[in-house]
Amino acid sequence: MDAFQRLGRELTIRAFGRLPIHAYFLYTWKRKIPETAQAKIEETRFRFPGMFLSTEKAITELPPVQCGEFFSALCNCASLLCIFLLQNPGEHQVDIYRHQLHMFLLSCCNNDVSDQFDMSEFIGFVSWMMASRPYIVNGQSRPELDASFMPLSDSNALGRALDYVEKIQLACTYIMVNSHQAQFRSHFNWTTFLQVSRGFVGPSTRRSGPHPSLTLRVRRMFGGATERRPQRPVYNLALVIDATPDVLDESYEPVGLRVESKEFCTPLLEAPEHAECLICQEPMKIWANAEKYWEIDETLIDFWMTCEGWQKLPVTTKCHHGYHQGCLDNWVNVSCAYARNKCPLCRTELCRARGRHPRTVESIVYPQILPEEIAQPAGDRELPENSYGDHDDGEDGLTISDDINQYINLGGDDGWVTDDELDDELLNHLVFD
Repeated sequence: MDAFQRLGRELTIRAFGRLPIHAYFLYTWKRKIPETAQAKIEETRFRFPGMFLSTEKAITELPPVQCGEFFSALCNCASLLCIFLLQNPGEHQVDIYRHQLHMFLLSCCNNDVSDQFDMSEFIGFVSWMMASRPYIVNGQSRPELDASFMPLSDSNALGRALDYVEKIQLACTYIMVNSHQAQFRSHFNWTTFLQVSRGFVGPSTRRSGPHPSLTLRVRRMFGGATERRPQRPVYNLALVIDATPDVLDESYEPVGLRVESKEFCTPLLEAPEHAECLICQEPMKIWANAEKYWEIDETLIDFWMTCEGWQKLPVTTKCHHGYHQGCLDNWVNVSCAYARNKCPLCRTELCRARGRHPRTVESIVYPQILPEEIAQPAGDRELPENSYGDHDDGEDGLTISDDINQYINLGGDDGWVTDDELDDELLNHLVFD
């Protein structure tokens, strides 16, 4: 029995997968949610309203068994996402994976709720849960050990990653189930709730299409040297999902009249205690007289926009996402994104789109090159340190890039393993039934 088989057996013995979640699923029927958990639920619902609208729709519109299958599929997606996000994917890779994961969800439960489910917000939800639950060792938070997961090249690294995935999978499921306790009780009796539970663990949840790739195919760097990776980020899906390549292109500038704030947002009068702006990730403090200030003439508002206090005014969009007024105004009126008239998170159209045109040559700022740098021989120049740009690995002249059509090093200098083979190894230990 090799290392991967021993690891899979150990995880199976520890009941990684459906059993503890299923037990908790039934336990929530009569369980009173603690106040501390309720605060976390309210904050989560405020951050990701679209996701919870979809899960509520699943409860109210789907038959009991299909409702359980839908929650089970989301649980599977959370596990796959966690493994994927641990590898620090780039923005383009996240965008591709979002589409593949949505196809996987439809293969698990093909219905209108799954078809309309906003996978971009779900990626943000799982990423946020990962950031709020760092790696724990002996009861102590050890976020610096997140880097020890990578690369997923041996049973030890894979074991640590899967142990972490188990915690995230449970945490995501607990949030989704607890947040809908009232809906479960109002739409189901105990008998039908058991049918939901059976759908959650039933054999139909195992009949799914091909899962999206669990690995990033990134070529090893500098002839097998260990690649340094940044600390795992919380993905700000407001700026990366559905983004065209020139979303933040500085060669464009906005033209025409500004879009008035009243066209795309209204004051936010209530919010959870620890609510944050979904763009800048900074706290939002509710203003006592927000509606009074909102009635002021728009020209004065534009003048006051130079004041930091006014920029921090909490506002909400018609899709119920919360932002600072200044952050959202910059998105609509200053940025040159194609989607600047849509909600940064869910892409709901908020207002008319402000025009844009290419900047003139004179208005584009280019980096200044000093005369002494031009005179200095190229071989003597001190190059900036960059682990993720395009590099020559010095062995075979191949270029190192974020191209996902390459491979991940899985065995040091002894050889390469394709990403499909690694996926098979990972799935042997992800017990979904």
